[in-house]
Amino acid sequence: MAKSFLQRITHQFEQGMSAMLDQLDRLTDREQRLMVTGLSRSGKSTLFTALIAQLKAQADNPHNYRLPLLKSIPPARLDRLQLCTELPGLAPFPFAQNMAALAEGRWPPPTQNLSGLRLTIWIKQANTLKQKLIGSKRLSLYFYDYPGEWLMDLTLLNQDYESWSNRTGILLHNQPQAQFSQAWLTKLAAFDFNQPPDNQRTQTLTDAYTAYLLAAKSAGLSHLQPGAMILPPSANARKDWAFCPLPPAILSDASHPWTRWMTARYQAFIEQWVRPFRDDFFVQADKQIILIDVLESLSGGRRYLEEAKHTLSSLSGAFVYGQKRWYQRFHRRQPISQVAFVATKLDLIPLQEQANLESLLHSLTEGIVHRLSEQAQVEWAHFMIASLVATAIVEGDLVYQDLQGINHRLVFEPIPPTIQQLADNEAYAPIQAAPPRLLGAHHWRSIYVDKLMDTILWEALK
Repeated sequence: MAKSFLQRITHQFEQGMSAMLDQLDRLTDREQRLMVTGLSRSGKSTLFTALIAQLKAQADNPHNYRLPLLKSIPPARLDRLQLCTELPGLAPFPFAQNMAALAEGRWPPPTQNLSGLRLTIWIKQANTLKQKLIGSKRLSLYFYDYPGEWLMDLTLLNQDYESWSNRTGILLHNQPQAQFSQAWLTKLAAFDFNQPPDNQRTQTLTDAYTAYLLAAKSAGLSHLQPGAMILPPSANARKDWAFCPLPPAILSDASHPWTRWMTARYQAFIEQWVRPFRDDFFVQADKQIILIDVLESLSGGRRYLEEAKHTLSSLSGAFVYGQKRWYQRFHRRQPISQVAFVATKLDLIPLQEQANLESLLHSLTEGIVHRLSEQAQVEWAHFMIASLVATAIVEGDLVYQDLQGINHRLVFEPIPPTIQQLADNEAYAPIQAAPPRLLGAHHWRSIYVDKLMDTILWEALK
């Protein structure tokens, strides 16, 4: 009885403290650190560029409703905004370069370094007197862009080298990875592990393993580790941590020189690369946007979709989720309380297939959603967006120009609403549409980017 009474008092105290801090927050300027996660080619850079370009265009012309579903920032209340593309210790976010590429009809280049940006928005108070007394409310949004290949490496924090090597070996012997790993497995089987390990012999192995990673990535696979080895050498500060899995016969002997050598490299990679990446740029975010290129996985077939589902589920273990307690506002590491699962490139399908795409997105994310529901109370929602519309619909057909300048008119086959409804040998042709040639931000067209951002920003702006 006493314990129950104490729990009620504690709960009421926490609620009171949280409400008081919320009131204090509303009287001051706000900051939001949005963790936008997505694997390679999911569209992080294009989403950032789209949001900045359209907010700038709307600020320059309040009567030009670029983002009509962004109800938390009505055009009439958007005072001004300031873009800072250079944050301490980070490469500048290439907004101007991205816009220049799109002006020439090219997609922005893939991200190969960690960059950051701060978008500060001044919003007029709804009350005229309040606007005169305290001025516009300021919201600073922090975004970090990074190579999608690095994301998979976060899951290494939860396993040791032996576990990782064993699990990777199993993946390499099964589809869809097996169709790309045969050359690597042949190299591994023929390697003489009686030779003592050194940098040159290690590079022979890691170069062959990197070749497998690159081949699998080019085919659209996502569960590839370490992702940092996929990038060009110039994108990584060091490569003396490069490692690869070992055969079970070697790995089972903890005293074997090669086991100790690879274990040391693995641990160096964790401490010098992965842990700083997580601790410096992810721990302060309280909202997460997970971008998913469902259509790319669909073009690979059922095994690719299942692999993408497994990847998403495994990534959930790399982050902390749950409702924040009032005292956690003072901690460096905060739990993520809101998650948005986002299917990108919505413009690549006709309107009649959008319901099936959304259903397939739910099917892909049911594993990670189940894990979130088990861990703590977390709000989540599913969205579909197109950061930049690159196609048109003509009489129900998809019309677009590919990267070689060839025009296409595609009769789109129905999308399966679940992974299980896709036959093992069934796949969809990939669509590589060229971007429209943009003459300025006022020509930018997106689909539902404003709806996504309205949901994410509503709490901060109410």
